[in-house]
Amino acid sequence: MLAGGYVVNKRLGSGSVSIVYLVDLIGDEQVLKVTRASQYNARVKEEFEVLQTIQEKVRSRIVVAPFKLLDFGELVGSTMESAGEKTPSRFVREEGMLDLTYLQRFGDDLLRTIRDLDDAGGIAHRDLRPENMGIRTPGKKQNQLCLFDFSLSKVSPVDISVGTPGYLDPFISERKVKRWDISSECFSAAMTLHEMATGVLPTWGEGKNIDPASIRAEVTILSERFDPDLRDRFVRFFEKALRRDHRQRFDNPDEILKAWSNIFATIDARKKSRTTRPSEDELEPGGLPYQLPDLVTPGTQLILLGLSTRLLNTLDRLNLVTVSDLLDSPCDGSIDMQAWRTKHGANKVLSSKPFLTVSPILKRMPSKPSMPPRRMTGRPVTPLPASISSPGRFRSLAVAMIVLRNRKSSRPFSAGRTMKPPANGSAKPISPLVLASRANA
Repeated sequence: MLAGGYVVNKRLGSGSVSIVYLVDLIGDEQVLKVTRASQYNARVKEEFEVLQTIQEKVRSRIVVAPFKLLDFGELVGSTMESAGEKTPSRFVREEGMLDLTYLQRFGDDLLRTIRDLDDAGGIAHRDLRPENMGIRTPGKKQNQLCLFDFSLSKVSPVDISVGTPGYLDPFISERKVKRWDISSECFSAAMTLHEMATGVLPTWGEGKNIDPASIRAEVTILSERFDPDLRDRFVRFFEKALRRDHRQRFDNPDEILKAWSNIFATIDARKKSRTTRPSEDELEPGGLPYQLPDLVTPGTQLILLGLSTRLLNTLDRLNLVTVSDLLDSPCDGSIDMQAWRTKHGANKVLSSKPFLTVSPILKRMPSKPSMPPRRMTGRPVTPLPASISSPGRFRSLAVAMIVLRNRKSSRPFSAGRTMKPPANGSAKPISPLVLASRANA
C-alpha cells in the first residue's frame, strides 16, 4: 500500500519519464503515474495541468480526467481515470482488423478531439499513436477511444524532434519556418488512422525504413487493404492528409474531420445491384457474372444482393459468402442485431450469435435448390413456404431464416407466430412481422 491509501494492483507500463500502475483507492480503480527520477517531476506536473485545463475548457469524454497530484518523497505522481484495458493495437491483434463501424467511430473520436483541443487554446498532444490511446466502454455506452499521455503537450513548437518516429511529420524540416503546428498534429492523426485501418503504417519510396524527408516521393497507400466499396475514398483521404507540402493538406481539423465522415456517408445505403452482364474483362478468373439473380438460391452470393457496404463488411468478416452460409450461421433468431450493435459495438456482433437482418433481397427460394448448399449441421434445406415467397410480402432474408430454422413444427407459417425465447429466458419472443419491419426500416 502506498501513501494516501493507494493499493497497487499491477504495473501497466513504463517510459523514459515515468512508470504507470493500476491502483485501487477504496474500491475505485485509477491509474497512477510516478516519475522515474526527480528531474522529470516538472513533466508530470505539466501533464496534470494540461489534463485539468482540458476538463475545464472542453470536458472531453475522449481524454482521461485527472484526479490528484501526489508527492512520494523526491518523486512526483499523478492519478487519473483509466483509458481502458486495451489499446487499438492490442484490440487489432486480439480481434482482427477494425470493422467499418469501429473505424468510423474511433476516427471521429480522434479527429473531433483534436479539433476541440485546438479550439480550446491550441492544446496539442504531440505524440499521437495507437499506443497512447485506449478503448473503453463507459457505462452501457458503445466502445469509444480515449487519449492519454499528454506529457509532451507543453514542449516548445520549435522542438520538432519530440514524439515517436513513424508518426511524426517528417516534412517540417522542408518548411521555411521549421515549427510544429496543427497541420503536423493532423498528420500524426492520419498516420494513426491508416494503421488502424490497415494494420500498418504507410510508406514513402520502395522500403519501410526509408526516411520520407530523404526522397521526393509522395506517400504510398496500401489500397488493397481497404474495403473495396470505400477504397477510392480512403486513398484520396490519406493521399491528401499525408502530402509532403503542408499547404496541400486539409486546412484545419474541421476539414479533415468532414473528409473522414464523408468516407462513410453511404455505407448504410442499399446498393443498386447490377442488372447487365459484365464483359469478360470485368470478370475475375473463375468468377460469377455480377448481376441481380432472378431467383435467390442457397448458392447465391451475398455480394450480388444489393446489400449495404457496412452489412457486407460484417458478413465478410464472418466469412459468410453465400445465402447458404448465412442460413448456416450460428444464429437462433432471438437476438436483434441492432440491439447488440448499440450495446456492444460491431465486433461483439461478430463474435456472438447475432440476428442478421439482410434486406431487401428475398424474392423466393426454390423448392428444389439448383445447387446443394454447404451445411454445418448436415440437415437438408427446408423449402420456403409459399405464403412468404411472393415478392414484396416480406423482403427480409431474416424471415426466411426464421422459417427455415423452425423445423419442429409442420404448421403453415403465420405472421403472428413468435420465436422461442433462448434457454436462459433473457430475451422476449419477437414477432417475425416486427423483425421484418426492422429489416426494412
